[in-house]
Amino acid sequence: MKGFKRVWLLLLTMVLANFAVAGIIVDTVVQREFVDWFGGYAYQHDLNDHSDFALGNVTGGLLEVSVWDDSQHWFDGPEVILFQVDALDWDSGGITFGHSFSGDLEFGALAALNTNGFLDVSIKSLMGDFYVGNSVLTLYSAVTDVAEPSTLGLLALGLAALLFSRRPKAPKWLA
Repeated sequence: MKGFKRVWLLLLTMVLANFAVAGIIVDTVVQREFVDWFGGYAYQHDLNDHSDFALGNVTGGLLEVSVWDDSQHWFDGPEVILFQVDALDWDSGGITFGHSFSGDLEFGALAALNTNGFLDVSIKSLMGDFYVGNSVLTLYSAVTDVAEPSTLGLLALGLAALLFSRRPKAPKWLA
C-alpha cells in the first residue's frame, strides 16, 4: 500500500509539472514630456529586449499612461486628450478628459506586438496642455512548456509499474 501511494504521488507531481503557465511581461517607458495646446507626442514600447518575450505569444495586455495638468494658468480649462495605440482604429486607444489612460489591448495592437515586438503610442492634445508621464505596458503571454522525452518516459514507466503492481492472488486452497 505504501508503494501505491508513492506511485500516485509521483504521477500527480509529473502531471502538474507539465501544465502550461501564463507569463507576465511588464515594460515601462519612463518619461516626463510636456504637450502644448493641439500638440502631440509619440513614443514606442520595444518588447524585443525582454528575454522572456517571444513573437507570437502575446494573448492580452493592458496599457496605462499617466498624464497630469501643468497647472500654470487658472484659465487653462479642461484637457481633452486623444490616445492612439498603434493605429487609429479605435480598438485600443481612446479619448480622456484630463485623466490618465488605462485600456486593454485589442486585436490591432496585439497583432502589431506579435508581428514585430513594437507598440507605437501617440498622444495628441485636442484641447489644453499637460504632461505625459510613465507608460506601463503589461502583457500576458502563453508560455507552453513541451514535455521532455525523459519526462514522458518516466510517466510511462510509472503507469506500467502501476499496472503490474497488483497484489498476488491468494491460492485457491485458501479461498
